[in-house]
Amino acid sequence: MSDRLADLETLLDVLPDAVARRRLGDSLNQASEKLKTSGQQTARLEALLEVADFIGFVGQGDAQHVVDTARRTATDVGESLSEAQDETALRESLWAYEREFLPAVAGLDRSVRSRIRMVAQDRYHPLITYGQLLGGIAATSDLGARLTAFGQKAILPQDQVATTDLPTLIRRQKLEYDALQEERTAAIGAGDVGEFLNALAEHRATLALITAEVWEWLRANDALDRFDVLPA
Repeated sequence: MSDRLADLETLLDVLPDAVARRRLGDSLNQASEKLKTSGQQTARLEALLEVADFIGFVGQGDAQHVVDTARRTATDVGESLSEAQDETALRESLWAYEREFLPAVAGLDRSVRSRIRMVAQDRYHPLITYGQLLGGIAATSDLGARLTAFGQKAILPQDQVATTDLPTLIRRQKLEYDALQEERTAAIGAGDVGEFLNALAEHRATLALITAEVWEWLRANDALDRFDVLPA
């Protein structure tokens, strides 16, 4: 979390009490009510910025604009709220909080979740077919089942997951994915066998890929009769 965001989080946590002590008039109760969830909103923004950085969302064209807008709005609104000296300034600051800061956080939330879905489709969805393929071979059936199960779970919509829980979820998925990939490499290797099975999962395998190494691996694992040869 950046120093500016840390300062903002501290500010919004104490702001309702600080504003109340200023006794700016009848708008104080309304201001305190509207700012009750300000700490939650900064925690939400912090989580979104962490996820955005982790999944490579930051720096990608329009994505960078979304992130920069959320950061800038958070800082500007935080400063305006802390500097409000009268009821008019306070009302304007609260307006900015509701009409600029909250929509900026919501917009970043939508953009980050959309990017999470794209990552899941690109990185995790192929594991479903690949796992089903390995599941048909005795030596890799257990690994195949776990690859398929992981892929199916990882591509499920994360809309019901609280924003502040997203960093933990995304990091856990990546760790599980890396562990499964390491296990797959250990079981299959990264040579001709791996290339052949990858091509099968992607429906681009040809007889040219069946080298002596591939043939021996299939024979050793009693998998020769698991595949049909069809004309392209």
